[in-house]
Amino acid sequence: EIYEYITYDGTKHVSIAALAPELRDNIVISSGYSKTYSMTGWRVGYGVGPKNIIDAVTTHQSQFTTNVCSIAQYAAAAAYSDNGVFPTMMRDEFAKRLDIVAEAVKQMPGITLPIRPKGAFYTFLRVEGLFGKSSSGATIRSGQDFANLLMEKYDVVVVQGEAFGDPGAIRLSFALSPEQLKKGLARIAEAASSCH
Repeated sequence: EIYEYITYDGTKHVSIAALAPELRDNIVISSGYSKTYSMTGWRVGYGVGPKNIIDAVTTHQSQFTTNVCSIAQYAAAAAYSDNGVFPTMMRDEFAKRLDIVAEAVKQMPGITLPIRPKGAFYTFLRVEGLFGKSSSGATIRSGQDFANLLMEKYDVVVVQGEAFGDPGAIRLSFALSPEQLKKGLARIAEAASSCH
């Protein structure tokens, strides 16, 4: 439930444990601080579930990774003590950034945003409208092709839809400053306009 606090347009997160309490003994919930508290890379998280499963996870984890450093633990404890102020602020900020993306995509030839996300900070942009077109000597036949064009010629990094089983899309993160976001979106628009 890593994105539980990052929802938009009135969408409310409901835990699976609240929806199906009769399954409580079979439910494991994992979450963390990297998304909710913008602590990317700090790798602090937690799991909740039946004791036997959590004990097994703890044993397994202890053999594959080291423990979370003390600085990250203190940062997570401080973050948790803010009573949700920071997550609410960031949710509102991400909502504004989502609006920036949605407006920018309207000006991008061959690219659409048919489904506005209800949570997290990613959008899946449809790029099929560029298929069969060429730019800088490359023909766009997939999300991978357009992602390559963006990276190689426009210094913009997105994730190709193929990574998610959808070759007709690219995934764009809007977890960056509005200024950086607008700059990247302008470059994506330029790349789309270069396809003929």
